[in-house]
Amino acid sequence: MNIRCNITVTGVVQAVGYREEVRKAAVIEGLKGYVQNRADRSVMIVCEGPKKAIGRFLRAIDIQNGRIEVSCIRPKYSRATGQFRIFEIRLGKGISPDTLEIIERLNNGLVVMDRLAGRMQGMDSHIQAMDSNIGGHFEKLDQKYDRFGSSLAQVADDIHEMKGDLRKAVAGREPPNPA
Repeated sequence: MNIRCNITVTGVVQAVGYREEVRKAAVIEGLKGYVQNRADRSVMIVCEGPKKAIGRFLRAIDIQNGRIEVSCIRPKYSRATGQFRIFEIRLGKGISPDTLEIIERLNNGLVVMDRLAGRMQGMDSHIQAMDSNIGGHFEKLDQKYDRFGSSLAQVADDIHEMKGDLRKAVAGREPPNPA
């Protein structure tokens, strides 16, 4: 049996991609309804679906990830009306669809950057673990690669210089220097 849940969410939940996260969680749980920003900086969610699905949904939207910081979720339950066919993001007053699209794209960019930052932290911890496993020798290895790199740079410079000398010799300007 389906129920209806009117939810007020407060915290850092506007202009941080929260409504899209709510929409995704609702779709995963098969809920129908909407999410909308309110003038008081809270977010209003109205959803309908099975009680267990709404319970999982409430846990999923309690997000604290450094960008989104939910401080309070206040659900109020009532009888389902069946008025919704999908779960959607509704525009707040004064927001055009074009503005919403720009905001959503910026928010998606923030999500991607958060994921990349997480992966970079993961890579850093793996490198530190590898360095620890080999007894802290990455620093020595790094120094050797630096010396090798400068040696290769010198070789490249020498080859470039020899190329110039050979061109001059071929053009008959100077005899080759057999050094």
